[in-house]
Amino acid sequence: MALQAETTYDYTFGHDAYLHYCSEHDVLRVADRSGDSVLLSNITEKQIDTFIKFYNEYVKNTEEEAGFEYAEE
Repeated sequence: MALQAETTYDYTFGHDAYLHYCSEHDVLRVADRSGDSVLLSNITEKQIDTFIKFYNEYVKNTEEEAGFEYAEE
């Protein structure tokens, strides 16, 4: 299924959601313990690395500077 530019899907997972990346298949899986999951295909390892780099630089560091602390689960 090809997504159109105006297509948006919103899925809500429980607090136990996790990410799994398979470099062999270039797939990012978002799942939770219920067994529900979403597969994002054709996501390269380079794209994952870029996301992590900018997440750490712009999101995580900004929240830490503002005094935001992640809740322990």
